[in-house]
Amino acid sequence: MLKVTEIINVYLLNNKQLIYFLLQSIKDCIPEKYLDKYAKQIDCITKVQWVLGVEVDFFFENDETCKNNLIPEWEEEKKIAEIVITDINNKKYRLKFFVVKGHIFSIESNLPFRYLRVSQIKDLQVVCEK
Repeated sequence: MLKVTEIINVYLLNNKQLIYFLLQSIKDCIPEKYLDKYAKQIDCITKVQWVLGVEVDFFFENDETCKNNLIPEWEEEKKIAEIVITDINNKKYRLKFFVVKGHIFSIESNLPFRYLRVSQIKDLQVVCEK
């Protein structure tokens, strides 16, 4: 049975707890010199948009602080990381993290983002792109 806080997170907040957990999970794929900028980019996310239930796009605050934390190597669209998740029912999900125009842009997956909770993750493996 879902707790009240889980219901609020999953249905009212679009499961942002899972999204931020996943964004934190790929921090080892970020070059060390850009870790601070990446953390600030996450803080600048103002909107999480669901696309067909299996893609998440990020929109950012359009202020000077956020504009000053772009990562030059991410100007072109590219995949920076992939995660394989196994849930408590042994179902596997593959997630791909993309960047464009200097910031983290989207996660594409077969994962039902709106329903999987962090507590249901049994195993998580991160593969960084070279």
